[in-house]
Amino acid sequence: KSGQIFNLIIMKNICGFPPRYITRTFDMKGSKYSRQVIKTKGRVEEHILKQHVLKDLDFERFEKKLYLKEAKKNPLLRQIEVDSLFLRKMKLIDYSLMIFLVNKDQYKREQGSLHDEFITKNPLASLENSRDPGFYYNVGIVDYLQPYNLEKAFEKIMKKIKKLNLKLDTSSQEPIFYSERFIEFVQKIVVGEDTDADDV
Repeated sequence: KSGQIFNLIIMKNICGFPPRYITRTFDMKGSKYSRQVIKTKGRVEEHILKQHVLKDLDFERFEKKLYLKEAKKNPLLRQIEVDSLFLRKMKLIDYSLMIFLVNKDQYKREQGSLHDEFITKNPLASLENSRDPGFYYNVGIVDYLQPYNLEKAFEKIMKKIKKLNLKLDTSSQEPIFYSERFIEFVQKIVVGEDTDADDV
């Protein structure tokens, strides 16, 4: 309609690869309540996983950890902490860690070259899977513009009442708790190549 004003925000695609080269996609907040997409029991075919944006509980089931080169582990954790603390200071919540598992070897074979602007511009945005060379985790924090307001506080309370559980780990939380949970979650899933994954 005439006279309407729209505010648009354009954000860069943090994956940067066509869908055919993306093996799995995860959107994770560090919460467990209602954070599961694949609910069927037993083995799940890879093409099914590829069709969905998976969440926290799916990550625990199908991916388990981010296996990184040791030199990348601590820098990534530090950057995630810095970013999350900044968002906390701004009183923002509901942001997610997006992870795209990308088959760069396949891309290079089919395209003949690999121009990866993520590595050249930000060495922590695309990290090689130390357990499966040729596969990379393209990562970034997204959806970071949601303020913690009365609506979000009410949403948290209503979910707890609905489930009759005052300790329910809902996604919506006040900024300090949200940030602490988010940072702790990332610290648990990131594994350096020299770490015995069975001990974490």
